[in-house]
Amino acid sequence: MDMNIIPEEWKSLFPISSVFKPPLLLSNPSLKPILGPLIFNPKPNSTTLLFSSSSSLLPPLPPLPHLSLPRFLLTSPPDSAPLPSSVPSVASFLGPHHPKSDVSSSLLYNRLEFLQCPQINTVVVFFPTGENSDQVGFLQLVLKGSTFDVKVDENGGVFASRRWFSYRISRISVNPIPGFSSLRGNGSCVTIGYLLSSTTYFVHWFIVKVGDFGPNSDSRVSLVHLGSKIFKTCCVVHACWSPHLLEESVVLLENGDLFLFDLDSRLKTPHTLNANFKFNGTRLKVPWDIDDGSGSSRNYRWLSCEFSWHPRVLIVARSDAVFLVDLRAHECNVSCLMKLEMLHMYASIEKEQFLVLSKAGSDDFHFVLASDTLLVVCDVRKPLMPMLQWAHGLDKPSYVDVLRLSELRSQSRDDKFNWASDSGFCIIVGSFWNCEFNIFCYGPSLPAPIGSVASKIAELRKSFYAWELPSDLLLSGHECHCGSYLVKEEFSKDALPEWIDWQQKKEIVLGFGIVNKDLSALLSEPDEFGGFTLIFFFLVESGFTLIRLMYSGKLELQRYCASFDSV
Repeated sequence: MDMNIIPEEWKSLFPISSVFKPPLLLSNPSLKPILGPLIFNPKPNSTTLLFSSSSSLLPPLPPLPHLSLPRFLLTSPPDSAPLPSSVPSVASFLGPHHPKSDVSSSLLYNRLEFLQCPQINTVVVFFPTGENSDQVGFLQLVLKGSTFDVKVDENGGVFASRRWFSYRISRISVNPIPGFSSLRGNGSCVTIGYLLSSTTYFVHWFIVKVGDFGPNSDSRVSLVHLGSKIFKTCCVVHACWSPHLLEESVVLLENGDLFLFDLDSRLKTPHTLNANFKFNGTRLKVPWDIDDGSGSSRNYRWLSCEFSWHPRVLIVARSDAVFLVDLRAHECNVSCLMKLEMLHMYASIEKEQFLVLSKAGSDDFHFVLASDTLLVVCDVRKPLMPMLQWAHGLDKPSYVDVLRLSELRSQSRDDKFNWASDSGFCIIVGSFWNCEFNIFCYGPSLPAPIGSVASKIAELRKSFYAWELPSDLLLSGHECHCGSYLVKEEFSKDALPEWIDWQQKKEIVLGFGIVNKDLSALLSEPDEFGGFTLIFFFLVESGFTLIRLMYSGKLELQRYCASFDSV
């Protein structure tokens, strides 16, 4: 099929990496002078250890899986092991066994959440802590010179909320308050953001405060508990903040119920903030019995919810469909934005399901959706029609985020790629369990001369194009995906004793966050093509800045630089 004769509105139906010469892929050596470098490599010798504590940062994971129950019986000592023929019957007698469920569920979500305050050169890093990950812990990273100075408590450990929760914290979400820098020198605390943490049945709300941040101030961050809500009969699936009305948040339960919470009235009574306050919230009357057109009665599960372009318009994701929930009128209006059956051309619908959803950064109309096979960019104004698709090739992605390309190519000494940096987007997709993450770059078509017919058509259509093929994001900084490394990894698996799972010998990232370009610019000198800084939380058994968290309890900083070639 000649892709050039396909109608424009149909081109997005052909996923990149699934068809020969996909019509929405811009990939050619001649485009490099326009798009610039779209591969991001760890900068050599730029890793910095920020903090290390196995007791406060290390999650209480169960032993990493290495043997299923039948395999355990087969490899037990000969004097006590049953005969191979009896192993299946013994295993079935003892009931179902899912060795990876506890561990893999603990590694589904990013354990780090950032509250970045360029006004005071500070990044507050939040994460679950405590013996059962039942407290909100945080560290305050203050920029000093070309690195971060880590503020800790009086015992040299992490700061933690004074409340212990009944269940392990599954997610933390923050909502920053812009413009607080105008409140200076009054000797009082200033609220810089809101935080919520969710467990199996609870949601807890906090305010994040910082002391007077004048020139001679210590600028200490504190966490104040506002109240909580218990859902006794149903588990919490997801909770998110509103970008429009900062004090509002929405909670999604596993049965599809939605609850709206407003902190405004609670914030007006500061003298009662330390009380054991219980929020009621407003249950949103959403008619989920709509016909989404699929005609399917398969089992499904609810995934997440996000605010769209209006404070009363929500995007709600289910494993088989995505819905737009419009609450502006007296009667709630629900429409289908995307359904699983639309992927049947390039995915096996019997085994396919949607896995994770994210809004496209600060864009309130676009969202990104990942299934087992495909990564899809959608627009709420164009339901049931994807804007762009990739066959991602990842194993069960559980994380997706969208950033502007300018955030990842900050501090560039060369300004000839400014158009691409300002116009392009990057989707980071991957899995913490597999520690595999890819970057998918996309943006508008190439710029046409101003006033030309081509520029007017592009302005009307506003089509998205994939910019080059996706590339790896090596979070650990100590491995690559080249052939020799993968072969070495396969040999190492075979060399391990049968009772050891190869995953126990990998370096696993539990969480990470990218430092925004304003703070990243103060951390390092400009690179040739720009880059970013990443902060990691690592899990280790035995041109941007990124902070990462590892299993050994190490919080590390890594600088990345844009490049035309992979490491």
